[in-house]
Amino acid sequence: KASNQYGSVSSTAILTPHFIKELQSVQSAVNKKIRLECQVDEDRKVTVAWNKDGNKIPPGKDYKIYFEDKIASLEIPLAKLKDSGHYVCTASNEAGSSSSSATVTIRESAHLQSKIKGSPEIQVTWFKNNKEIRESNTYRMSFVNSVAVLDISDVKVEDSGSYSCEAVNDAGSDSCSTEIVVKGLFLQSLAILFEK
Repeated sequence: KASNQYGSVSSTAILTPHFIKELQSVQSAVNKKIRLECQVDEDRKVTVAWNKDGNKIPPGKDYKIYFEDKIASLEIPLAKLKDSGHYVCTASNEAGSSSSSATVTIRESAHLQSKIKGSPEIQVTWFKNNKEIRESNTYRMSFVNSVAVLDISDVKVEDSGSYSCEAVNDAGSDSCSTEIVVKGLFLQSLAILFEK
């Protein structure tokens, strides 16, 4: 605001929106929910647009788009392999625009489970091609409520093979097995529920 003996004048400047919290790249498995989020310093008269690999993303059942309290977010309720890509959020107003970008990587996973009947204490061991599998970032194992589970994240062609689950207690042992064939990025076959 400026004033002198002849009067006063006031003006408000509209500033280009800038990101104060950038998008972060995400790695996730198929069928998981993904949320990309960033924050701008200004939301008055600001519009937000999302692009994936250079193409505008319309809101719909595959993508939920929000812009509230200076936070822009894109939600993918059930991620698919095709959702992998380069995402850009652009915030614009009449003064200009700014963008923030991130990469989304969706990976195929496998879930094997074996229902085991028997009296406790049951020890469960998983094998791939007759070699014991150890817990790692790739392999997650659990045995809860008589169900042994092996989750394989980021499945690759090298994960093809014969998988077996062995249950052992004082009365003896038993096992079951299945074959996983991975071709390219897709699982060819996955048999998964065993009754023992």
